Amino acid sequence: METARTVLNELRWRNDRDFSKVLVEYVHRGAPGDLTTVAGPEILALEPWMIVIRREGEVCHPVPNVAAIPYHRILRILYGGQAVFDRLGRLPGKTS
Repeated sequence: METARTVLNELRWRNDRDFSKVLVEYVHRGAPGDLTTVAGPEILALEPWMIVIRREGEVCHPVPNVAAIPYHRILRILYGGQAVFDRLGRLPGKTS
């Protein structure tokens, strides 16, 4: 099984992919349903253990308006509206 990091790196660096079509759904305690999303253009860096995102009003990170999201909190990655990573195994064609 591919990891969220592997999938994001592939989408970011392959010449035939457009990172602006990426949408990442992740666990965000306190958000409605404890879930939120971030679009590809808001992802500033893919670090070894986390993604760094632009998030207006964020104050818990040492850099204002930036948040760090560990890969284990990423639940789904969509590319052009299609799921390409799903931690819960809900990808089309997969059986539980």
